[in-house]
Amino acid sequence: MTLYISGLNGSIDKGLGKYLTDKKLITDFIVLDLTFQELKFNEQIKLIKDKIQNNSSDTIQIIAVSFGAYLLLNSFIDSITKVKSILLISPVLGFVSLKQGGRIPINYNNFSKALKNKTLNLPLETKIIYGSDDFICSEESVNYFTSFFPTTTIFKIENGGHSLPHEIVEREVFEFLSS
Repeated sequence: MTLYISGLNGSIDKGLGKYLTDKKLITDFIVLDLTFQELKFNEQIKLIKDKIQNNSSDTIQIIAVSFGAYLLLNSFIDSITKVKSILLISPVLGFVSLKQGGRIPINYNNFSKALKNKTLNLPLETKIIYGSDDFICSEESVNYFTSFFPTTTIFKIENGGHSLPHEIVEREVFEFLSS
């Protein structure tokens, strides 16, 4: 199974979601549309956990974008998962939004505690793609996050912001799914 989790207001009708469905690279998806956003945070996490745990596949790969990546990471707290690999694209990693004058993401204290207590159970194959000029997913936040998960592969796109160049993301996604 290959699961795609969009960012806020994401879609499978445009952008990366459209690319993935057009190329038949995913078998399932969760879009963070307005209906999804109306769910409580714990319900969002449960939906993601259930989608993973109720799948019969031995090999689960997940591509998650921005806040969708943050939700996915939260779903791994105190959970045993059968996920083989994850690709996080411009992920919200929690604390960076504070440094940019933004707001604290929901569940940040629990997320931060899980990092420090090592109760965030990531698959060994984890990759983060981010832009050097991303105001949400900064190099500092990536380095802090990966200090807890040294096996994480990092791919930084120079001069890239939060919305990364499609051709580079598509190439990285294809490489990720081919591994």
